[in-house]
Amino acid sequence: PPTVVGVIDFSESQVTLRMMGKVVPSKQWGTAQELRRRIKKKFDQAGIEIPFPHRVVISPKKRE
Repeated sequence: PPTVVGVIDFSESQVTLRMMGKVVPSKQWGTAQELRRRIKKKFDQAGIEIPFPHRVVISPKKRE
């Protein structure tokens, strides 16, 4: 089973966790993709939304 190393970073729109585990050689990409899919499914079931930053850009009016 994977080992959760811990929280690596907090930012305005994410929390980065690090996990480590052993996989069959050349299967790491598919394994990582499946792990992310399962985590997202559990988040959806628990009502946890992944936030994204909102920005308001105000630009000066063009002079004619």
